[in-house]
Parts: sequence; C-alpha cells; structure tokens
Amino acid sequence: MKRAEQWRQELTLKSQGLDIRDLEVEARREKIEALAENLKLEKQQLEQKVAQLEAQIDEAGNE
Repeated sequence: MKRAEQWRQELTLKSQGLDIRDLEVEARREKIEALAENLKLEKQQLEQKVAQLEAQIDEAGNE
C-alpha cells in the first residue's frame, strides 16, 4: 500500500513539474512573439524613414 501511494505521489509531482514547464514555455513563446512584433513594427518605421529621406534627397537634387 505504501509503495502504491509513493508511486502516485511521484507521478503527481512529475505531472506538476510538466505543467510548470508547459506554462514557462508558453510564457516564453508569448514573449518571443511580442518581441518579434515589436521588431516588425520597428523595421516598418525605419523603412518609412529611409523612404522619406530618399525622397528629400531626390527633391534636393532636383532643385
């Protein structure tokens, strides 16, 4: 009886450990997705600035 109870407790602890790891992985995934989205927005902003500067250079060259 004791052995079965010990085995059940070990399985419960292992299961809880897996649940915690699942939550940690999910949190990391969400953080990575947020960082990727921020980088995407930053890239778009930089590309817009480059386009604006190129347009200003073209205008200055045509004057």
